[in-house]
This record gives sequence, structure tokens and C-alpha cells, in this order.
Amino acid sequence: MPHIRVRGAEKEKVRDFTAGLADELGIIAECPADWFTFEYVETTFFFDGKEDDGLVFIEVLWFDRNSEARDKIAALFTERWKKITDKIVTIVFNPLIENMYYEDGVHF
Repeated sequence: MPHIRVRGAEKEKVRDFTAGLADELGIIAECPADWFTFEYVETTFFFDGKEDDGLVFIEVLWFDRNSEARDKIAALFTERWKKITDKIVTIVFNPLIENMYYEDGVHF
């Protein structure tokens, strides 16, 4: 925790995107780098009944931080993606509720 899910991009680009990212995120989110998990989600986008390229979609599931941390992370993600691809990137933060998050059967 936090969990970062990426879809709408090639697996190799997601791999490149995550290189060294946990250390930067740990500083911003004020938590150890090894708390972060990164997931590549293979997906297909559709528009008007046809396959579509879609966009890069990054979802952050975490115990919420302040808006300054969200702004910094969104800027970091956008900057990194713009170095990899010219696709539009969308970043969504989904706050988790601590007593509804269980690890090995125990909630936080």
C-alpha cells in the first residue's frame, strides 16, 4: 500500500515508468518505498463500437494524503509519461478507508 495501477499503455512502457519511481513517491507520500506496489492492467478501449487507443490511465489506491501530495504525484506521473508517450494521461486517486483495508486478515 499504496497501490498504483496502470492501463492503456504497453507493458514495457509501464516497466520503464516504474523504474526508480517508488523512491520518489516515498518522499512525497512520506512512507517507505517498499510500501508501493505497481500493477500493469492489460485492457482494451472501445469507442462507438470499435477498438480505440484510449488513454493512459493511472489509478492510485491509498490512505489519502493531502492535496499537495496528490498534486505533486500527479505532476510527477504526467512528466514521466510525457517522456515515454504522447498519449493523454489521466490520474485518479481513490482513497481507502483504513478499517476496511485488511492485510493477512487484520485491518489497519
